Amino acid sequence: MARKILIYGFAFASLMCLTTFIYFENQLYKTFTQYFIVGNVIPLLILIFGIIFLNLSLRKTSPNGMSVGRIGFNGMLFTAVVCIVWPVFYFAYTQKKPEAIAHVKETILQRKIDFAAANAKEVTPKEIEETKADLDKVFTQKMQIRSSIFMYFSIGILASSGLALIMGRKATEIAHEVDSEKNKNA
Repeated sequence: MARKILIYGFAFASLMCLTTFIYFENQLYKTFTQYFIVGNVIPLLILIFGIIFLNLSLRKTSPNGMSVGRIGFNGMLFTAVVCIVWPVFYFAYTQKKPEAIAHVKETILQRKIDFAAANAKEVTPKEIEETKADLDKVFTQKMQIRSSIFMYFSIGILASSGLALIMGRKATEIAHEVDSEKNKNA
């Protein structure tokens, strides 16, 4: 079981790393829609589907079904593997290409200026400097890794809990079924 969790964890974390690579290499952060979808939604969907496919695979090997606790625990371990693998890739990529984060910061700043211009509002140089200072504090390699780990782990635990409630069985039901099978065989 642990081997399957590791295999699925590495496989789906690799898919998340691939979306991160595509995100930076194709500069998909330039428009807000692509930034939101490729940068946030697709990795979350990969994480959720990874938890679902892992538990479906483990369910096939368990003849009596899986308890709510087992499904939740499997999902939590899977999420922990993903939250270890993905930051290593992100760190390696942004170390190799530190200009990637600088490009994202410039794009966010330009998006703010364009948004203000579209709404017939003038952006003062003071506001631009404040935005730059905020981006320098918040949009760093360390903060991006930290916030992504928190986001992925919390969503993973929520998805595991929801999946456990949907497809899990109570441990007492499983124990009762096993006892009844033993009584039939005896």
